[in-house]
Amino acid sequence: NRAYKPFFATDSESTLTSYNRLRALSLARWGYANVPVLKAATDLMARLTVGTGFLPTPTRSSPAIGKLYDAYFLSRTQSIGFLAGESLDELLLHDCRAVDIDGDIGYLMTEDENGLEKLQVIEAHRIATGAVKDPQCIDGIWVDKYRRRAGFNVRIPSDPTLPLTDATKRIAPRDFIYMAE
Repeated sequence: NRAYKPFFATDSESTLTSYNRLRALSLARWGYANVPVLKAATDLMARLTVGTGFLPTPTRSSPAIGKLYDAYFLSRTQSIGFLAGESLDELLLHDCRAVDIDGDIGYLMTEDENGLEKLQVIEAHRIATGAVKDPQCIDGIWVDKYRRRAGFNVRIPSDPTLPLTDATKRIAPRDFIYMAE
């Protein structure tokens, strides 16, 4: 006879250390890069999820106003990516892959040198506790006394040629879009 082993759903904070989280992230990225069937399955799942992107349908009774809304939306999302001016559809595809591989991803809402709104991708390895010793910061996510998200810790690269340091910056929730599986 087998012994009964109860399973209780718990927060990953109590079952995974920060090191184990980064190790799992590293192995998942290695698998995506080196196992062709895993890469193909992940890419297919992302493509099937996103499709050709999405376009909101205005609920206005006037088709002319609806066309204006569509044109405005497209003009704002054609080059919303911060680094290379990616479209919203490209970012959605990247989101799906990143969440399936890494487990989470973030976007810092910022603007470019011309004052246009942009979304800067913050990949999972940059959402980290770093040198912070506060128990309210769990794997780079600040929580309040009710365990609601109160901020995000983002690693700050000092030099693109050097590895990331433990230097982090706290980002307010209103300036950060966080997605996780």
